[in-house]
Amino acid sequence: MCLLSITHRVTSTEKKYGFIYFSRRLQHEFLPKGEFTVIAFGERLEKVSLDGYGRMFIGKPLKNNPSITEGTIVVISKISEKELHLDVAAAPEQPSIPVVKSLHEKIVDKWCEEQRAKFGQFEPKIRRNVNINEILPPSISLKENVKTVDGYAVLEIGGVPIHTSVLEVQYKGVREDTVVRVSLILPFVGHVDIIAEDIDDLAKIKELLERLNDPNIIKAKVTFQTFKEYLLKK
Repeated sequence: MCLLSITHRVTSTEKKYGFIYFSRRLQHEFLPKGEFTVIAFGERLEKVSLDGYGRMFIGKPLKNNPSITEGTIVVISKISEKELHLDVAAAPEQPSIPVVKSLHEKIVDKWCEEQRAKFGQFEPKIRRNVNINEILPPSISLKENVKTVDGYAVLEIGGVPIHTSVLEVQYKGVREDTVVRVSLILPFVGHVDIIAEDIDDLAKIKELLERLNDPNIIKAKVTFQTFKEYLLKK
């Protein structure tokens, strides 16, 4: 059987002393007889041969090569009856792992896209995870237990804000936090989108908001949607 190329995993000893070891089978089936030429990692070596222990010494091209360490795979190709080429094997292509986004991320992404498309040629400044102190006037900013909203979009014309929108994504168990955040910022923004997991959450949030705020303002400024409704809508 005539082998045209083989692969070899470099050992620490081979790296240290600059040789490649060949088994008796490979000596018989693969290597040229007597002296031969080796192109080792781009460097040409003439009159190379094996010693009595099956070692092919190539020296510095192996010892001083920073791309070769213990465990590196080397491809040894037989170009002709008297010439071998040694090259570092190409790294295997790593399979791409799809990034799985959470529902929260999908909702925020979609909301940001909607805000960008809403005003035609005018593009609002859109930010995620915004400290509500950046929305509130300094005179009533929170000193402790600072809260954030999931999205904040501001459309400015001539440096003057003419429209502001906020996204609040709510999870079970934090209805009250959502109500507090929205109640605090409601007088200072144009619109709030509240996205919750199910209808019961939305109903409770709306009820609590209307107890703390004018129901007409809630109706005019706040939109309520479930996760499913929001993600499925065109």
